Amino acid sequence: MKRRIALLILAICVIVISGCASYSTSNAYEAQKNKTEKWFEVTSDDLIKEINRRAEADGYTNLEITDYGSTIVYGFEKDERFVKIEVGVGVPDRDKEAGKVKMVELNLYAKDEEMAARNGYYIELLIDIFNPGMVEKIEKNLYIFEDAPQNILDLRATTAGNVRYFFNEANDGYSAFYIMPDDDAAKEVSEKEGIKPIKPSK
Repeated sequence: MKRRIALLILAICVIVISGCASYSTSNAYEAQKNKTEKWFEVTSDDLIKEINRRAEADGYTNLEITDYGSTIVYGFEKDERFVKIEVGVGVPDRDKEAGKVKMVELNLYAKDEEMAARNGYYIELLIDIFNPGMVEKIEKNLYIFEDAPQNILDLRATTAGNVRYFFNEANDGYSAFYIMPDDDAAKEVSEKEGIKPIKPSK
């Protein structure tokens, strides 16, 4: 886990990544940021409802919460960690990022072809939710379903509008797919400043 997070942070910090491309397109959700956080203007509840709505129409059972915290974990059965959604913390009426989606991680571990096919389905589903009509361009640029050239990194990235996608192709079988707001495209929002105590008048 630490290795995966470190690789992801490294990729975010690198200015130019081999095999990386950017597309100008419309997005399903607005991306916003403040001094410390960036997020999509959608709650984890609304996002998972949309995922389940589309997947159910294609014959998949609903994802259910298997662990809860600042990162909410979903799976098809108890203790499964298939989809992780990191959300902003804070007071909803005060902090605009509270409850909003900061990052989506799809665990691509597969022990058989059925799981591998399921993983491919959810990759395309998530892309189509965040960037309708951009599935083929994004998955092709990330070499998700084809072998990448030798000069392309195992951790690959691409941007579509205000969405940044990462695909970590791991040789140990624990590959992952990430979605997060693009820092440059996210809109800066003003933060409410607290009011200092006022001395009572006598």
